[in-house]
Amino acid sequence: MTHPREPSSSPSSNGRRTRAHRRQEERRSQILAAARELIEREGYARMTMSAVAKAAGVSRPTLFNYVPSRAALRDALEAQGVVIPAEKTEGTRQGILEAALALFAERGFASTTVADIAERAGVSKAAIYWHFRDKEALLEAAFVTVVPAARIHLALRDLAGLEPEVVLERVAEEYLAGFRRLLRHFRIVLSGMETVPRFRAFMNRYVALELVALLAHYLDREVRAGRLASADPCLAAQTFYSALFGFVIMRDVLQRDDLRHLHDQGLARTVALTFLEGLRPRGELGRDHATPGM
Repeated sequence: MTHPREPSSSPSSNGRRTRAHRRQEERRSQILAAARELIEREGYARMTMSAVAKAAGVSRPTLFNYVPSRAALRDALEAQGVVIPAEKTEGTRQGILEAALALFAERGFASTTVADIAERAGVSKAAIYWHFRDKEALLEAAFVTVVPAARIHLALRDLAGLEPEVVLERVAEEYLAGFRRLLRHFRIVLSGMETVPRFRAFMNRYVALELVALLAHYLDREVRAGRLASADPCLAAQTFYSALFGFVIMRDVLQRDDLRHLHDQGLARTVALTFLEGLRPRGELGRDHATPGM
């Protein structure tokens, strides 16, 4: 049995494929040219794929058909001889934050410009805008670096199953260590809350969702296990942090003479034990304070 011979490609179909291939190459060249122009004008760090698509006159889906990622776009540009400096993302970001904190402390938030921060950090303004969308976002990120939410999360995870005295004392120590760092920039935080409503909302949201929620989740587990008693673990967590906050303000900001002798470890233990006295199940408290032999 003979099979029918497949028809050979006609000159017209070959011509269509050639034209389609040529259009694809032209579109790719158009995209790379737009990316090069953006890099020359704004710097690679600030260049976004959306900006490239807009400059090239194509949609984002079309752009990603030609260059599926930012890294692929970079590779294609370097293959054309475009020199793009290596990015040192984490080091650059940390340097920007440190420069911003220093300048905010020296000049205040309102009087510090993004250009000032860029000069102090030794980077371009484009590099700052690559990491932070604006100066307010810089203030928010700087606040996060000194709030010990991550360390408290690790403490609660690493000490799981130990007695509440041990856990809460460690949480208090981490909070106090973080607050000591924050005190160096306390004026920045206060001025930011007064002049930047977005930062006030951010700080309240971050503290509520991170510090309070972490501890409230731990306290809720202890209540369910019968080791502690609280009708509102979230309020209890806020009470715990409020006690620590109050002591730090009185000791380190108001510099009360009667509290100077309290170092962080002693203060953490005192607050943790006093706090737990109010959260012990009533029967357990009775047993702890019963007269021996009765």
